[in-house]
Amino acid sequence: MPRRVIDADAMWKSSKLAHCRQQFIPEYAWLYGLADANGSFELTNPRVIWGLAYAIRPQFSVEDLIEILNEFHQHGLLFTWDVPPRRFGHWTGSDARGRLPAPTQRWKYPTNIPLPPKDLLEQYLTSFSNDSRVNLDLIYRGLGVGVGVGVGLGVGGGQDSRVDSRVNLELGTNGTKHKTIPKPDPKPDLKTAPAAFLELGFETVFGQKAFQAIFIKHHQKYLEDGYEYLTDALEATIQECQAGNIGIPPQFYEAKHTVEMDDKIRFQNKHHRTPL
Repeated sequence: MPRRVIDADAMWKSSKLAHCRQQFIPEYAWLYGLADANGSFELTNPRVIWGLAYAIRPQFSVEDLIEILNEFHQHGLLFTWDVPPRRFGHWTGSDARGRLPAPTQRWKYPTNIPLPPKDLLEQYLTSFSNDSRVNLDLIYRGLGVGVGVGVGLGVGGGQDSRVDSRVNLELGTNGTKHKTIPKPDPKPDLKTAPAAFLELGFETVFGQKAFQAIFIKHHQKYLEDGYEYLTDALEATIQECQAGNIGIPPQFYEAKHTVEMDDKIRFQNKHHRTPL
């Protein structure tokens, strides 16, 4: 990775950082060096990032890292986008003069990270133009660690005011058209809601109503054998919520991780073959 220049004055005066939880603010400078010469880095697997940045700080877990990244995303510091099956992040403002290698020198630092889609990046930046807290999705949806959001940050239960982007959640890059997907009816069927959430181990519903409606719909499809495994219903819920820019509570990702473990055992038992 090329060396980075931290603009300390800008960092110390950042209103976006000021809105982050105090314990996470120092991690911004610590993680800034993840980016390539264009200010971007891969987010697909948070365990890889943890291995790079936190191997010498074992008191931080992968879940902590996920929470930190989500915090930065939700406060306008970290733009993210997907090029399935990969996810990427870009430090906003990193392209300011003097913070990255000069454009004419970046060829010296080969990278496999695509440039962020300009239209979505501009849309993300515009949403923070007044330093206001906006309703964004979290970055991660499990990604092998089972934490919720997105990169899953410790948001409490109940009606979640912070939604899950795993970050920006619109797919595609340069030249790709981004279709606006209408959000579903935000009114869940409360008669079936308890059963859906009880199956995840929760006695009460949580999250935004739009999220609840989507989850209940896919859970019902699972009950009707539309999905072989509950994991499929949870993943379909995440995909639809992200496509509609609807927040996913962290505890949903945590539950998904547990379900994935159970479904894996079911799969192994189902397809187990006795050796000849």
